[in-house]
Order: sequence, then structure tokens, then C-alpha cells
Amino acid sequence: MAVVSFWLSAIGRSALEGLPVCSAIPDGLSGGGVLVMGLPCVKPLAVYRPRDPQASDLWRLMDQHFDSFLQVYDDRFQAKYG
Repeated sequence: MAVVSFWLSAIGRSALEGLPVCSAIPDGLSGGGVLVMGLPCVKPLAVYRPRDPQASDLWRLMDQHFDSFLQVYDDRFQAKYG
């Protein structure tokens, strides 16, 4: 993080003017970029949609087969897993 702060102070704030908000600026060293963290992101957040765990495949699998798992657990898994 110190490298990013040093880099930003070395180029000056005026060099950042005119860039889109939430930008990645090429750093010239790794071929990648430096994410400018100090600027506000003005993109609106998506509306939160609560999860529906009952709609997942894992939920349906456990719901359909949990009773049979409990029936065979003692014979198959008790000695190894407790």
C-alpha cells in the first residue's frame, strides 16, 4: 500500500483528473495496474436479493436422502467418524 501512496504522490493529484471514477492506472512495472482506492465509486449498488436455500440442488439432495443417511450412519460411519 505504501508503494501505491508513493506512486500517487509522485504523479500528483492533477494527473488523476479526467479519469473515470474507479480506475485502474497502469503501473509500468508489472504490466498490470494500480487500483485507485481514494476516489469514490459512483456506480449504484445492485438491489439485495435474499437467498433461497431451499431452491439449491444441495438442499434438495439433503432433503430427499437425509433420513436414509441417518439410518445407515451407525453401521457405516460410526466407527470412523464418531
